[in-house]
Amino acid sequence: MKTAVTVFMILLTSIIYSQTKPTTIYLIRHAEKADATANTELSNAGKLRAENWAKHYEGKKIAAVYSTDYNRTLQTAASLAKQAGVEVQKYSHREFDLKKLAEQHPGQIIVVVGHSNTIPGYVNAAIGAKTYEDIAETEFGTIFEVIFENNTAKAKKTIVPFQVTE
Repeated sequence: MKTAVTVFMILLTSIIYSQTKPTTIYLIRHAEKADATANTELSNAGKLRAENWAKHYEGKKIAAVYSTDYNRTLQTAASLAKQAGVEVQKYSHREFDLKKLAEQHPGQIIVVVGHSNTIPGYVNAAIGAKTYEDIAETEFGTIFEVIFENNTAKAKKTIVPFQVTE
């Protein structure tokens, strides 16, 4: 009987420890642009939105913040990274894979700042379905939450109605 209880306890312990905490990746679009040039800064409204994103994620224990190498995404990511106490890590929008990112950050919370025409594609690739369309050019409050757990990705889209004006 003692042996059976010991074996049961060992199996139970191994099952508990083999279940890993999910990795959560939040993807947001950069905030409002100052103009239509290729590498523009944020507008005043965009700067306010970037600060609001930092407040929105306060207390979430963000382990990493990623951004493309454009002024508007780096500026949006800066407030988030400062609040989380991490450096912004740059990524190439051409060579980006959420599954690989999740593997690099098991059990952590990550924020990725990107673009209206790339973020939905990353999410679709992660979940294996073309569920999400590009974000409208006038929409800056969209959050995609992708949770990786047990080799499966699940996603949901939320709109955060920050009131920002110039």
